[in-house]
Amino acid sequence: MPPPLPPLATLRAFEAAARHESLTLAAAELGVTPSAVSHQLRALEDALGTVLFLRTPRQLRLTPAGARLAAGLAEGLARIAAAVEELRAAEAETVLRVSALPLFTSAWLIPRLGGFETRAARLGLRVTLSLDGRHAVADLARGEADIAIRNLPRRDPALATRRLLDLRAVPVCAPEMAARLATPADLAGATLIHVSARPEGWANWHAALGLPPPAPRAALAVDTVPA
Repeated sequence: MPPPLPPLATLRAFEAAARHESLTLAAAELGVTPSAVSHQLRALEDALGTVLFLRTPRQLRLTPAGARLAAGLAEGLARIAAAVEELRAAEAETVLRVSALPLFTSAWLIPRLGGFETRAARLGLRVTLSLDGRHAVADLARGEADIAIRNLPRRDPALATRRLLDLRAVPVCAPEMAARLATPADLAGATLIHVSARPEGWANWHAALGLPPPAPRAALAVDTVPA
């Protein structure tokens, strides 16, 4: 156990009085009366068994012992102030790292960032776009991200998950092509575009309609789709 310190109130009064060399100025800084500061200084001298100030009608002068104590307190307070400032800076720079898919980020996440920043003004946000598809989840345990937003077919018991929304894929095309399509079978021979992370999309859509797998004239894969 470290040796006991004098009462902290006496050390605080001493530090202010040593810095100002004045009971009046120290009292004004501490929000107390000069007599209260004088009482604290006497209590500190009694606790330490030594004289810390030479008192004159207009000024306080540090004794050699007082000067040593003042230097030690100044160094200690500077280190405390640095530690507090470092902690404040670390708190101010806290960043929430989000790994999300591009379409979700542009269509859902970005429009809501303004409200999030209002509610969490001291929390930074770093969004990383991932093109690895719905099956790959960021390694949260290794610190790749704090939150990963993915399309999962079911809950993973190894992860703390929350469903944000349900997705429903629908086929789209240019208006002039839509005018030429009467049934899904008319897509035979067309160029079917799909997201590379979901190559089974068209096959699943045909299967849901009870149709055989599509026989496209060509296939065009893209990394993502625009919002």
